[in-house]
Amino acid sequence: MSLSRCIPVAFSLFFVTSVQAERLSDFPSVFNEQAEQRPMSPYYLKDGQQLFVQTDLTLRSQPIARPDTVVGILKPSDVVRVLSTDIANGDYVRVQVVDSPSLSVSSADDFFVAYKYLHLTPPHSLGEAALSSDYFIIQNVATEKLRLYKKSCEDGNCRHRMIMQAETVVGERGRSETQLGYYHLYRWRKFYEDIAGHYPAWYHPDYPMPPSADEGILAWDNDEYLPTANASWRGAFGWYTAIVVPNHGSQWTHGTYGWGANKNKMIEAVRGAFANMFSDPRSNGCTRVNNEVIAYLRQMASVGTPILKVYALEGYRDISRDSYSENPGQWDYILTKNGSRRNGQLSDRAQVIADGTPQDEWLEEGTFQVNQYPEAEVFLEGSQGAESSRNGNVYALDYADMTGVYLVDDGLLLGYQHPSQLKVGGHRHRLLPEFVTPTEVTDFEMPRCPTVRADSHLASRATHVYRRGRRTEYVHPRCHPFKPEIQ
Repeated sequence: MSLSRCIPVAFSLFFVTSVQAERLSDFPSVFNEQAEQRPMSPYYLKDGQQLFVQTDLTLRSQPIARPDTVVGILKPSDVVRVLSTDIANGDYVRVQVVDSPSLSVSSADDFFVAYKYLHLTPPHSLGEAALSSDYFIIQNVATEKLRLYKKSCEDGNCRHRMIMQAETVVGERGRSETQLGYYHLYRWRKFYEDIAGHYPAWYHPDYPMPPSADEGILAWDNDEYLPTANASWRGAFGWYTAIVVPNHGSQWTHGTYGWGANKNKMIEAVRGAFANMFSDPRSNGCTRVNNEVIAYLRQMASVGTPILKVYALEGYRDISRDSYSENPGQWDYILTKNGSRRNGQLSDRAQVIADGTPQDEWLEEGTFQVNQYPEAEVFLEGSQGAESSRNGNVYALDYADMTGVYLVDDGLLLGYQHPSQLKVGGHRHRLLPEFVTPTEVTDFEMPRCPTVRADSHLASRATHVYRRGRRTEYVHPRCHPFKPEIQ
């Protein structure tokens, strides 16, 4: 909703909150006195900075505490961008609203809020939730793989269990590059859309139904399925969106266009030159997975779940993987309409039925074939890396840029450091949690390098060979067949 459409409803928005406002006859800027416990200092304000709202906070059209300036109420953990550090009337800074699931306002319009109820970090600590989480996620940006693990210990001297491996699409190298780092899952949103509505929700009760599963990716940009003239690419954020902290750079993990029945079809459609081209401009670098994957993650990964984004060589503790089955697991789901643009209903079939959700609220039912067999990708160095997601090196780094190894079957990282050329967010003073960093170097094996034909041009550049009896196989010249040294 634009500001011109929002101002006429200012009074109605205000009176919705009249129960709170009755006891605050002077219409202050905040509705929760607990926020006074850690007020923001103007010293930390910077132009362009994104800050978290700490409490129910009045959004105003002017820097004046009057009822006719009330536009709406921001909620805890909403995000605003500071447009000017100039403080008006002793309390207010000019902002744009970046993320507010409960308010429909344009991200291009200017508003005013009381600065002292903003903060660099979200209002609720994730410490206890993170410590109690049974699962963690490792996303290897290099291989465009995301893996979910069941945690087995807290000190890293154990073997965690991989629960799911999935394909992803990451941002293009450069401006929209997916940043690395150690994060925590802060909140979930069902049928998320950017606040300006440029990329409309996959489902919304006031929108046309999305394209059918039989239609291709271009249908999702067809005017027939778009709610407004300025909208494009319906459902770019898919079924669910995971919002992370800290220092997230507005890079979320989310679903994509299409239905569950499309499986990885839409993921493959947006790989390469299309990767991340169509997601929200403020979310360049988001991680895209298919909608069955994100629904399963929503079921398994609760608030506080650690998310580790790395750029790593992949290997195995046990290359035989005898403790794993190549047969996929199965998860039955029902996607419902309930909770659009909120922390809405989960999709586990048994739970949806137990909740008594009527069938006219169902959107899709199906079975997700959960890949539970860990497979390490080979790393091919050099300039062709960014042209393919199948070489374990989507950002085209050299082997010398890589430090350590990621054991995909155990969920452990040995001697790992982020490549210095890549962007890093997350916890600024902590590389990785202890539960993925064993104190003793563990023996490991690397996946076998691909070979090339003896009469190919690549064979003339090969520096290593495999010998099988009288047969000589030339190792791909951009693959290193030896284990990396672990410091």
